Amino acid sequence: MGRDQKRTLWMATLVAMPLVGILGIPLAAQQPTLDATDYDRWERLGAFELDPTGRWLVAAVTRVDGERELRLHRSDGSGEAIVLEHGQAPEFSRDGRWMAYRKGVSAVDAERSEAEEEVPVEDRLGLVNLESGSDSVYFDVRSFGFRDDGTWLAARGVPASDSVGADLIVMRPGTPDRTVIGNVDEFVWQDGGALLAATMRAASDGSNGVLLFVPEAGTLRTLDSGGAEYAALTWREESSQLAVLRSVEDDEREEASHDVLVWSDPRQGGAQVLSATERADLGTELRVTPYAGIDFSANGDVVFVGVRPWDVKPDDASDDDEGPEEGGDGEAGDGEDVEPADVQVWHWNDDRILRAQEFGADRIARQTL
Repeated sequence: MGRDQKRTLWMATLVAMPLVGILGIPLAAQQPTLDATDYDRWERLGAFELDPTGRWLVAAVTRVDGERELRLHRSDGSGEAIVLEHGQAPEFSRDGRWMAYRKGVSAVDAERSEAEEEVPVEDRLGLVNLESGSDSVYFDVRSFGFRDDGTWLAARGVPASDSVGADLIVMRPGTPDRTVIGNVDEFVWQDGGALLAATMRAASDGSNGVLLFVPEAGTLRTLDSGGAEYAALTWREESSQLAVLRSVEDDEREEASHDVLVWSDPRQGGAQVLSATERADLGTELRVTPYAGIDFSANGDVVFVGVRPWDVKPDDASDDDEGPEEGGDGEAGDGEDVEPADVQVWHWNDDRILRAQEFGADRIARQTL
């Protein structure tokens, strides 16, 4: 063996020796194995949103075990993320100073409450001060919304068991300014304006109505009231026009129709009323429904609403409601009603098969003209 061959063999031996040592290390020591508990910790990125000033980004994260959280990051990548456990539905104020969200509970606590048939655990209002990074959690909440300029926040709580309406808390974040309005069913901030409109729905008769609140002045005004129910409260975009539907009952008709009330400026005058029962083009065959809401034309001269056929109530007494006669077919003579057979008639002219009609029954019942 020549000199060069010996040198090559000697160098190959030096290289091979440490490789033998590395390959001799057990694989488990290099990379830990995953077990079933690790699978629950896998995360899925959900919706994310940038605040109006572009300084903050919030992202929703959901794990396989059902836990969720919000992670609030500075858009420039500086600092640590603010983790809001069990948070959802974030909303930034337009001035970029605040972020409101719903603070829930863990999946385990929610399942325990449901299993024990307790009162459902409600989400609470969370509020993050984006300047200081502090997070505060307040009362139970069903819905909330900032005024367009971001200086006021309205949050509707949880209705009592005997009521539909709930307390509406209107607050100026960072200050002690707070007003509570009771029995609120729905609230809407004026688009680009300073006013708050709300519908009120109470358990007692005659206590429903439409309210107008001016936060800076702290003044509350009733625009309309009575025993009717109010729905589809709507501001025209970038305008002082306000509209709402007011229910109208008919003893001979199913469900209710609705008058349309329109204020050109609710601070200055009464509403123009478009009657649901005194219009020749509607008559008693059509009813105004809240399903389609209210839309304004661009200049506010026209309002659009949805209508449906106004069905007549069936007679209380019907031969079909009587039980089988004694001596007849089936279970005759035993004094028990015979359940009708579950027969479905399919027709080739139907636009949708019967199963599709059954699946979309609720949506079909809300279709309007």
